[in-house]
Amino acid sequence: MFTSTKVICCLLAAISVSLGTVATSASEVLPVNAEQRVEIAGTIGQSPVGWNQAIRYWGAPAHRNPLPEHTIPQHPYLSPQGFNGMHNDSYSSDVSNCPGPLGINPLILTHAEGSIGGECATMVYDPRGFLYTVSAGFAAMHLIAFDPVTLEPLVRYPLPQRETTQFPLDIDEIMNDTSGGAYFHVDQDYRPIVAAADRHIRFYRLNVLDQSAPDEIKPGYEWVVEEDFDLNDHLEQYRFTDRQGDSRLPRVTDAIPDWNGAIWFTCREGVIGFIDMDSKDVRSIKLDNDEEIQNSLSVARDGVYVLSDFALYRFERDRFTGALVYSWCIPYERGTVLKPGSLTLGSGTTPTLIGHDLIAIADNADEHPNLLVYRRRKHFSGDRLVCKVPLFQPYEGVAENSFIGYRNSLIIMNNYGYNGPVGSDYTAPGITRIDVREDRSGCDVVWTSDEKMQTTLPKLSTDTGLIYFYTREPVPGHPGAMAWYFVMIDFETGRTINKIFAGTGYRMNSNWGQIYLMPDGRACMGVLNGIISLSDRAQEGD
Repeated sequence: MFTSTKVICCLLAAISVSLGTVATSASEVLPVNAEQRVEIAGTIGQSPVGWNQAIRYWGAPAHRNPLPEHTIPQHPYLSPQGFNGMHNDSYSSDVSNCPGPLGINPLILTHAEGSIGGECATMVYDPRGFLYTVSAGFAAMHLIAFDPVTLEPLVRYPLPQRETTQFPLDIDEIMNDTSGGAYFHVDQDYRPIVAAADRHIRFYRLNVLDQSAPDEIKPGYEWVVEEDFDLNDHLEQYRFTDRQGDSRLPRVTDAIPDWNGAIWFTCREGVIGFIDMDSKDVRSIKLDNDEEIQNSLSVARDGVYVLSDFALYRFERDRFTGALVYSWCIPYERGTVLKPGSLTLGSGTTPTLIGHDLIAIADNADEHPNLLVYRRRKHFSGDRLVCKVPLFQPYEGVAENSFIGYRNSLIIMNNYGYNGPVGSDYTAPGITRIDVREDRSGCDVVWTSDEKMQTTLPKLSTDTGLIYFYTREPVPGHPGAMAWYFVMIDFETGRTINKIFAGTGYRMNSNWGQIYLMPDGRACMGVLNGIISLSDRAQEGD
């Protein structure tokens, strides 16, 4: 039944192009600025190759240019918008109302998680004053609560190790594995919801101990498991044989509540399902065509949105039977070859929801990816496609990261050319802002930038009007060196304001991690070997 319906649905997809205005280029050469003092402190980021030769600061401190606050419906079962997951909210907007740094005498703090590995891809802030992350290493995974100011780890909790990190090791497979906790979300009670590698979905609570102790004595902390859902028996029906001939169960990649409190989950091997929190019943289906799901889920009041490596889906629970059903599916061009910078064939963009009516992804067409914006309503009689806009230069484009979605604007970056965490290649240039017209008649390219931005998931601050990126730049006299920089780009114009040196070496590579903006104006980010932060020092010595 599912197969036949899907085929019919997918045959209905239409293609149209609406480009609108011509883009304006915002790229320029920034002057070196020796007046801004960059201080770097911590245990990573000081590789001897290129450290002393790397330019410390380009450009100048930014000026605040505030935008109207980002407002979307508050998810009733998640913590406040901006503080509940990798993409800031259930719409996967990657927009924050928190202030970001401006680049004034910058301070870079770093904290290493082990001698190798320990990437902290997702970070979430708890208003009690904690920064939550899952550290994914080669030998261990931990749920960690950090002090967000000092980056001192306060308490760790061991998580099950991913199967890809067991012998024989495949480094590419490890680095492309989004299962086991790389994505996690935080519920309305500030409990991390982690889809672990042992196929359990667990809710963790951070307890603060010894609250009555004197101020000079730091209280202790502990993680406790408050709810635990074992999916192993349910997933037996989807057991498969891997490339080595071993029998495996699907790997759980994401878990998030819907607007009614049911916990939806996905597995990399194309399984989507939910747990009814009242009955504890589990419902699921497996997508056709050996589809994979590498991206996280996006959720609105109207449904749950899933992007596989073949098609975009809208799922929901039947209000009468409680069954898992899908309203529509839309196939896209998935490409015929694996491009450098792609994790798999197909799109890498977690769906971005716009307003009450639209959803945006990119395809993976061979010549260049295309922005695709669709009407997401359950019932729509016309063409769902609002616009299809080609992205980047021919045969030099990959959109593997989710978009920034602010009001009707989308910010899209190019990941083409990324060749792994220790690779030496730079990504191809390309950042663009594309706006959907208010009347939904098409889309317009507002500006483009030739900056090269590797793989970091960027964030927009409405408080500063800046988009925060992270990139790699060459080092004079050291062509193979890895020098890493925070980058601030003006949302309105696309102009690069500054680039701030963060450190050197492959351990400072973000490798698909996120930038996270804190209420105090810091920008935090996970890197291959831990966590780093950028903050301003308004005066000398601050």
